[in-house]
Amino acid sequence: MHKQERRYLLRPLIIPVILVGIAWTVWWLVANAAVEFGVRPQTLKGLAGIFFSPFIHDPKDVSHLINNSLPLLFLGWALFYFYRELSWKVLAWIWFLSGFWVWIAVQDESVHIGASGIVYGLASFLFFSGVIRRQRNLMGLTLIVSFFYGGMVWGVFPYDLRISWQSHLFGGIAGLILAIVYRKKGWQREKYAWEDEVVTENFSQLNERHEAVLHGKIKDPNEIDEDPPFTINYEFVSKE
Repeated sequence: MHKQERRYLLRPLIIPVILVGIAWTVWWLVANAAVEFGVRPQTLKGLAGIFFSPFIHDPKDVSHLINNSLPLLFLGWALFYFYRELSWKVLAWIWFLSGFWVWIAVQDESVHIGASGIVYGLASFLFFSGVIRRQRNLMGLTLIVSFFYGGMVWGVFPYDLRISWQSHLFGGIAGLILAIVYRKKGWQREKYAWEDEVVTENFSQLNERHEAVLHGKIKDPNEIDEDPPFTINYEFVSKE
């Protein structure tokens, strides 16, 4: 792999690595105190959590941070690699919407922390963008996302009240909406010439023409003409 290709491949990792690095630094240094800056629904103090909560994780369970770090690195890389011109907009909107909707919709006095809302938003955006655009490379990415993170769908249901399923749900919805909004921007599916052809015959007319070709009444338009027959004339000249 050439140096330029390696740089092109690794550059999209810069932002995800920085975000994950900040989350680990916060957890290592001020994990307990940072919980106060989580999303507290429908409180003025909780508004700050919309911006800070993705960097805050359970101070007593490092697995919470690990489970968010790995998918955030991969999905973040995929976003910045395949959707370079949209990456910042998509990330910013998912970040804001997933937190704001939790703040405005949840009715209890819970505190919501962690980057799982962003993870669900990125997975949703990448998955539905690949489906909508029907581009081969993006469809491959969609299959990878669905294979590794297909089980994430259960996270949008309240099966465990210790988990912020609302963040998962709203993050997923934000990703779907953004995939629809930006469906005509960024990497697009290749369009073939035959897709622009105008169909002037209905089904019955096509069927009649097909029957006529089968019975030899008309010439098959797709048949390749053979080279016309040719004649070689020889002329003998006597040697005298």
